[in-house]
Amino acid sequence: MNTNFIWPSDTPESVDNVFNTGVTILKEKYGALSQDSNSLYSRICVGNSLLSIEPFRGCPLSCAYCMANNDLRSLKYEAFDEGCSNSIKQMIVRKPERLFSSIDLVDALVKHPAFIPHKSIIGFGTGSTEFFLPGVGDEMWQGVSHLRELGYRNPIWIICKSFLDTGKEEIWAERLTEAARYSKVILSISDVAASKEVEPYQVDRFAAFSFVSDLAKHDANIIVSHHLRPFVPETENGASEVRTLVRRSTHYVSSICVGGLRIDPGMMIFWKKAGNLKKELKPGDQEKILDIDLASIVIDELQKMNLEIPVFTRSSEMLSYHLHKADFNLYRYRTSKDCFLLIPPDIIKQVEYNCGQNISTILHRISCSIGLCDIYFAVDNGKIVMNHPLKYQEERALIHAIGHAEILP
Repeated sequence: MNTNFIWPSDTPESVDNVFNTGVTILKEKYGALSQDSNSLYSRICVGNSLLSIEPFRGCPLSCAYCMANNDLRSLKYEAFDEGCSNSIKQMIVRKPERLFSSIDLVDALVKHPAFIPHKSIIGFGTGSTEFFLPGVGDEMWQGVSHLRELGYRNPIWIICKSFLDTGKEEIWAERLTEAARYSKVILSISDVAASKEVEPYQVDRFAAFSFVSDLAKHDANIIVSHHLRPFVPETENGASEVRTLVRRSTHYVSSICVGGLRIDPGMMIFWKKAGNLKKELKPGDQEKILDIDLASIVIDELQKMNLEIPVFTRSSEMLSYHLHKADFNLYRYRTSKDCFLLIPPDIIKQVEYNCGQNISTILHRISCSIGLCDIYFAVDNGKIVMNHPLKYQEERALIHAIGHAEILP
């Protein structure tokens, strides 16, 4: 751990736009370790389940719900009527542009205290672009290779919509096989049976990755999962489309992870303009909405097919299942708004017996391991509280650190 590293702060910038829905969004991505655009840490993000490096901005797929709407750096402004002062159109950058090299970003990542060697799940381009775009994939792969050259065996998680680097299937098969020599490589293919208005890029995504599914049949370290999320509410897709999609994807995947759409502040600008969102939300709600019981529909269809493919409602549960470890996002213990964690007293006693220290000391030690040495914990009948609140990045990193320490069952 780099003990001299100071956790950067994130300062929002107010952005107005042609839709007259002034909202506050960040200069850099949500979860970015820095809001300084000159810093490598501006393109390293703490996510709900992973640490992701983002060498590029821009994606050509044009999905209506794209999370790139939520940071200023992913947007560009174009005047479509020079004679009108309010004619500035806010757009997502569509052509991928490299901001930093993957190698430099990996070098910065491993120096940050939030990075846990051999345990943190690492993503590439998770919140900015498609991993397997021509040229983009080659740059991303340099980062994957560099992580291995440095001796780290961290799991790799790639979320994508299709294999777009056509003609290079054999090269990618070799690359993924090489990466799997060191750790798990989990490929989550995102498909929610969305209409062209929501996802203009329409193709059989699972067939495009059939070569990876073939690898997974012979290599336990290569895993293909169906990322049936974010399911878009109140649009034309529904239960019948989901059932058809599940029947197709089960030929290629070993798990299915379902979930709804989270409406972030920047996304609302585009979503409401398109007329697809009927439910009124306030910027900052970040409420995840799902208008059907998606998991039940998927499970019912699998039962009809006599298939025992596991279905998850959280990405971390899917990852934990395939990594053969306890849920590192600690959802079981994050059930109260009144405290950081709520742990039954009998489990606390067992943890203290196993570790030979009281739970407050154990958690402080873990907090210090990621550079948050000013955090102290108090326990009251299972309720664990901190001496002061944390920013999103710090809290996520601390949850990951405690989960990866595997002290809790």
